[in-house]
Amino acid sequence: MSDDDTEAFLRDVRAALAASPRPEDPSLEALQRIATWLRTPIAEETPAEERLDAADGPQRDDPDIPVG
Repeated sequence: MSDDDTEAFLRDVRAALAASPRPEDPSLEALQRIATWLRTPIAEETPAEERLDAADGPQRDDPDIPVG
């Protein structure tokens, strides 16, 4: 990529960022839920049988997994 291409790309990116709306700050409640989730050990979060099943990967007859 030439210097001119790089400069044009950076101008386009800056223009797109300037035109995009600012993301909203998450609520305190959402941040607290995330913090609680991060502190929860996996063993408490998911029963052992489900963890073992998940380790095997998706099953072919799982209705939630599209086939094809």
